[in-house]
Amino acid sequence: MVKLSFCIKRLPHTGFRGFITDASDKWIPQFTALPVLAQSARTLIVSYTSRVQDLGLPARRYDALIELRLDDVGSAAAVLTDKQFEAAASRAYKAIIDRNGSAALLTRELPPPVDHDIAAKYGQKPKYRFTTMLMRNSAMSFNEFMRHHKERHIPLFSSIPIIQRNVLRYVVSHRISGLSPDGFCGKYDGIVDFWFDNAVDLAAIFVNPSYLSIVRPDERRFLDLSACDFIISRELPPLIWTN
Repeated sequence: MVKLSFCIKRLPHTGFRGFITDASDKWIPQFTALPVLAQSARTLIVSYTSRVQDLGLPARRYDALIELRLDDVGSAAAVLTDKQFEAAASRAYKAIIDRNGSAALLTRELPPPVDHDIAAKYGQKPKYRFTTMLMRNSAMSFNEFMRHHKERHIPLFSSIPIIQRNVLRYVVSHRISGLSPDGFCGKYDGIVDFWFDNAVDLAAIFVNPSYLSIVRPDERRFLDLSACDFIISRELPPLIWTN
């Protein structure tokens, strides 16, 4: 499974509520009606940024995360080179999307290190999704970054008790080289997602002594933390194609 993720920044003249309304009522339905998505995509997930207060994190850079899940790189290429998709994207750039301030990334998802049975435990999906766009330490090659992340950092992060308690699902995806969505900045090397039920659970992670003494130093080893970005969002129900 591969993911085509679009980190969307709205145009300055578009208010956040107006952006959500226009995207939900007009632009997303236009994209989902495209034949190439019915033919090539499996799932579309849209998440809008949520204002979770008092986490000590920087102001949001992006306003939405749009994730297209596909079977393989060929399916992603079919979407990105489709003329109707390109035309719809061009219209959206002019209307609501700051193209220069947005980013996109094609990634391959690793098996989730943490994947609790959320429905059985809570009866519903968790309220929030925390997405981090990763930029590797410039002293590392991309292959070194992937190896450190997979073999060292993921087991380290997953072993912390507060992560096991508070994180409901934890998913890591690494960039696939050779295919870049046209017109978007593809600077990131990977994406990390985890889901949580409330702001208190998320905030507790970042002040936890084990996180600060064990996980944070390792993040500095393989990441350029100043260049990483994040989105805290709420997911809409996914659109699933049954092709």
